[in-house]
Amino acid sequence: MGLLTPQGPPEWHPAPPELKEACLAAADFCKAQGLDIAKLALQFAVRNAHISTTLVGMGDTDTVKANIQAVLEALGLEQSENARAEANAVEQIERILAPVKDMGWPSGRPDNQ
Repeated sequence: MGLLTPQGPPEWHPAPPELKEACLAAADFCKAQGLDIAKLALQFAVRNAHISTTLVGMGDTDTVKANIQAVLEALGLEQSENARAEANAVEQIERILAPVKDMGWPSGRPDNQ
């Protein structure tokens, strides 16, 4: 829902403020490094055996192509030109997000929570 994207989540996003702020800090870090946090987030999810489902935006053909390329790189089927910088960035992003790791928000009907 946009937390780990360069543009950030929509105003109505239900995440707690501290989670939104941490994600913004991570996105700003990536932007300063010339990297795309959405790409790194997708690759992180694809590489993680504990994540079985990942939803990504596919608003236009360029985004579809970028997502396919990111997955191919994550699976080791293609090589990223920025592999070293991306790996270093993921380590920094994990440090930035550590205080909010595993933080979520209520979703759905109250009787299902």
